[in-house]
Amino acid sequence: MLTSKLLSVLFVGSISFATGLAACGGNEAPPLAPNSNLTAPTTATSEAVVDASVATPVEPPHAKAATVPMPAIRPSTLLATLTKAGLDPKALPPMSKLSKEQRLVHMQLFTASLGIPCGECHQEGNPKAETRRTKIARKMWDEYVVKLTMANGEPVFCDSCHQGKVKTLDRSDKKAVAHWMDENFEHGLKKKDGSEHSCGSSQCHKDEDYQFLTTWAAAP
Repeated sequence: MLTSKLLSVLFVGSISFATGLAACGGNEAPPLAPNSNLTAPTTATSEAVVDASVATPVEPPHAKAATVPMPAIRPSTLLATLTKAGLDPKALPPMSKLSKEQRLVHMQLFTASLGIPCGECHQEGNPKAETRRTKIARKMWDEYVVKLTMANGEPVFCDSCHQGKVKTLDRSDKKAVAHWMDENFEHGLKKKDGSEHSCGSSQCHKDEDYQFLTTWAAAP
């Protein structure tokens, strides 16, 4: 049986060997013991000292969710293109009334407004097929672009809200979203026909439907 003195010598010797290996450029750290809370370093140095009593905290990947910028609604910057297509930005027709040529122009403006290619909305190989996004885009066109204007009377278009992004609301902060909607949608816009414009009277939250995008996407 080994004596306590011999065990002590062997332990000190093993520490000296590990330190010498690090000093000579060894770059592989010894494997961690099972259930260890320490993170193994990628490189070993002679000056590194690991305190086994202190575990390095590791932030979970979901600890900090990405936020979505919510810029204020602005007058459209694409009105000149609409005019060239033979359309009056202040009196745009429902999408069903657009000619084939006008539809093609609008598809190009949609991609510019949302910052995505055509394939993000249309089904590959069958562009005429209905998708969730084409249904929502049509409804937004008919309910927002056709019926609404800025509070000062300036025309609005898809880029007025989207400004190159598909997602425009940071739904992780409900209070911030409510404040943004109140300032931008309810007070920043108005209906062209002069009728009441509010959260409840609009097509967004009519009949207290707060999942209206799902409703629009499910419509035939």
